Amino acid sequence: MALRIDLPLKTWQMRKNCCLTPRQLFIAYSILVAFSSAVTTGFVLAGVWMVLVFALIELSAVTLAFLIYSIHALDREEVQIVDQRLIVRKVNGNQEITHEFNPKWAKIKYPLKNKKLFSLCESKREIELGQFLLPKERHEVVRSLRAHLG
Repeated sequence: MALRIDLPLKTWQMRKNCCLTPRQLFIAYSILVAFSSAVTTGFVLAGVWMVLVFALIELSAVTLAFLIYSIHALDREEVQIVDQRLIVRKVNGNQEITHEFNPKWAKIKYPLKNKKLFSLCESKREIELGQFLLPKERHEVVRSLRAHLG
């Protein structure tokens, strides 16, 4: 029995331009919570209890915002050509969708003037890509992808 490992012939990854990784975000959040807690503790010890209510509201809002950011920080689109298969993965939050096309039959439909996404289609299936790309990058990816399609 032979072990066969299919390596990608070509891979295109399109990711969000996020300034913080989830780890850096956690560190920033920890510093913010520590600073806010220290200030709130000082006011509570001085007898100003209302500051505690506002600090809890503030930290709840910041926690929610940071959670939403961290869920979507790793969103991406990935296109791979592996052993006569065109594999498209779209990750949005905790959801990952995978589509498989035949690269000989797949075609690229370039966007209309009012849309910024391009489409990868085969038969009646169509998937939109390029939501994380600038227009110049989108042109480069489309040109490169077309060179590998049938």
